[in-house]
Amino acid sequence: MTKIYNFSMVGLLAAVYAPAAHAYIDPGTGALFVQAAIGAAATALVTLKYWWSKAVKTFRGLFAPR
Repeated sequence: MTKIYNFSMVGLLAAVYAPAAHAYIDPGTGALFVQAAIGAAATALVTLKYWWSKAVKTFRGLFAPR
């Protein structure tokens, strides 16, 4: 646990005290970020749909008339 804490603190300090990079991000990189965001959103929606259908199936089984 201590190693993880040390690595995260070093990363945080590096991010806070990093000088300005003045770097250029080309359109391909922006498109990659947009594609990753759309993919993550689609994955989240499919996962929620899967969990929802399992929950509905479980509750229908509990409250089904016998």
